[in-house]
Amino acid sequence: MKKLFTLLIVTLFALSSLAQDLHLIDSLSTLLKTAKEDTTKANILITLANEYVSNNTGKGLEYAGQALKLSEKIDYKIGIGNALNKMGVINDLMGEYLPAFELHKKALKHRQEINDQKGIAGSLNNIGNCLVGLGNFPEALKNYFAALKMNEESGNKKWQGANLNGIAIVYTSQGNYLEAIKYHLMAKKIVIELEDKLEISRLSNNIGNAYLELKNYPEALKNYSAALKTALEIEHKFNIVQAYINLGNLYYCQKKYPEALKYSFAALKLNEELENQNETSTAYLNIGAVYLQQNKYNDASIYFNKALLLSKKIGLKGIIRNCYQGLATLDSTQGNFNRALENYQLYITYRDSLMNTENTKKITQQQMQYDFDKKESIAKATQEKKGYLATQYPQLYFNRFAWVFNFWNCCLPSAQ
Repeated sequence: MKKLFTLLIVTLFALSSLAQDLHLIDSLSTLLKTAKEDTTKANILITLANEYVSNNTGKGLEYAGQALKLSEKIDYKIGIGNALNKMGVINDLMGEYLPAFELHKKALKHRQEINDQKGIAGSLNNIGNCLVGLGNFPEALKNYFAALKMNEESGNKKWQGANLNGIAIVYTSQGNYLEAIKYHLMAKKIVIELEDKLEISRLSNNIGNAYLELKNYPEALKNYSAALKTALEIEHKFNIVQAYINLGNLYYCQKKYPEALKYSFAALKLNEELENQNETSTAYLNIGAVYLQQNKYNDASIYFNKALLLSKKIGLKGIIRNCYQGLATLDSTQGNFNRALENYQLYITYRDSLMNTENTKKITQQQMQYDFDKKESIAKATQEKKGYLATQYPQLYFNRFAWVFNFWNCCLPSAQ
């Protein structure tokens, strides 16, 4: 559902915290200065890359690249896999899904060579994340279900919850919200068992989003409120912001504009403390949208322009597009038709730019889907041949053709 008042995007990276451990970074940076060119240094570099994953992607890529270079130099295969994986995770967060996909495939290959089962699960999981970004939902689901199977076998409850959450996100992306809720609730049951309040809060937000899409406002409110309550208990500011934005969106959809403003301003205030520019620009845009509905045109103009200035600074084309759309509507309402036309033309420019990006994604998706279907067809033909051989030569079949599909052993949100 597309609205000017934007929804918070459900994130695949449900286990990643945006808060850096500054003390850990300082300690690792000190150790790095005297570390020898060995596996210990490689692991320090990978840990530093992980600490910067969500807050400073450039720094994160820099450390991961150094870790890869050192690991290759000393033939540290676990380090090579981990460094490639981390580079893939960062590219995925940046929306560079195809490069991320290639990096995760390389990481998977190295992890398979040394039979790193946990690493294999993580890579297959992260490949699933990339496939969601590329719109190849069937194969994404295949990876996620395989991950779930592997983690069930190893008893890894934490990552079972993550796998289920990823499966739910695929269904959300396809508009199958009832199925998404089913898997989110399964994931929530696990994280409740683990007493993981951070994940309980995140999943409550995700469930609320699905109910909002179904226009089941009471259930959406129930889940958003639960998400906010839990986030406040653990003082997790980013999850608090998510709940505020979601509650603001819910009230906007219900045309309860005072309540929408209340939560949007709460999100804005906390975002400014966190210096999270992405969410701050979203809050500005949302506030402008509410003021436009209230016919408070001066206020709407102020916040649309704040959102526009900040989103241009950080390159958020989707927000820029929506700002120009809002400004065009605002100018038209006030009779400023020349300016309305200028803003509308800018809106079209950004809309078409994003559509071109989406078309590129669709072409990539179609090619990947073709390759996937081709492999499936070959596998099916091979299996049918084996079935025939089994009926003719049973002992030959069991001795020579019995094998295990390791592909079905994998995992979800950005795994290590």
